Amino acid sequence: MSGGHFGYVGFPIQSSLETISSDEEVKKRFPKLANVLTQLGSALYQIEHDIDWDFSGDSFLKESDAEFEMLALMASRKASQGES
Repeated sequence: MSGGHFGYVGFPIQSSLETISSDEEVKKRFPKLANVLTQLGSALYQIEHDIDWDFSGDSFLKESDAEFEMLALMASRKASQGES
């Protein structure tokens, strides 16, 4: 099966967080939070994409499961700090 293991939820997650973070009132009142939401959207999209493609057989993780998990958690933490 090609992709879609999780029903293609990665893009809607990213898009929804970008919708919130790009709102003018959010950017004005909560600029740091807006940045974090944007970074989290990108990180979560990529993590979901990589897992989805691995599960569906489109491509496979280069790392072991434990290594991928560690890298995904590090990317999530980095994004939660507003870093890309």
